[in-house]
Amino acid sequence: MLRRFEVGFESHRIATSGITAIEVNLKAKLSQLKYISYRKIYITLIENTSKNERGIIWDDGKDAHINLNVDTEILSNLSDIENVKFMYRLLLNTLEPIWLKNNWDAEDLIAIYNTIESEKFEVEVRLGKEIVSPDRKTKAVIICKLYPDYADYFIGFKKANRTVCKILYLKGHPVPGLFFDTFVRRYWKDNDMFILNDANKEIYFLFSVSRCSFEIEYLPKINSMEDCQNQLKGFEAGLSQEERLKLWKL
Repeated sequence: MLRRFEVGFESHRIATSGITAIEVNLKAKLSQLKYISYRKIYITLIENTSKNERGIIWDDGKDAHINLNVDTEILSNLSDIENVKFMYRLLLNTLEPIWLKNNWDAEDLIAIYNTIESEKFEVEVRLGKEIVSPDRKTKAVIICKLYPDYADYFIGFKKANRTVCKILYLKGHPVPGLFFDTFVRRYWKDNDMFILNDANKEIYFLFSVSRCSFEIEYLPKINSMEDCQNQLKGFEAGLSQEERLKLWKL
């Protein structure tokens, strides 16, 4: 079963966070094909003008690395749904030689695109497993809905396998991994309150199941109050990379 499917860039100049939603969605769909024997498939997007070798540059049956030529104007505008459609088709077509080599049914790649199209190209992912409350009655699940320029971050609460509450707590950075590399602690304080906070235990998201609400609390220990507030602000949507780095003092 495929463990890793990654889409990267030849150079920082053409890198865009807009590819994250497409990458995550394809990884989820490809992972459902249990016959895939590769551990990792890595696709590097390169510019039209690049002299790098294109096509499959490594394939030992377990790991494959593919260079894919792409128009940088498309990458720079993945808010355009037509460009999003094009990138899905391009990436899936790029995988076809691997399917043919292994005598796999390439129609599955077409089926993946059709499924994604039927879902209107919306991408929603769950982070990790459901976390059960101390009384075993409520489950918390972390959900991210991905867009080219931002992501909506939710906490969902389920009882008896039915969603009783879903809280939008951040319109944030379009690469969820960056946020959750910081907010690594996720746990129940009691049967009503679920907590999400950083490794330094300075910034707390406090979620109440009964009120279906949340609040943010700062408890500076290493950093100042202003630094803690700026760290969280740096994860909000709509900021340039320069603005984020300034807030994070990087």
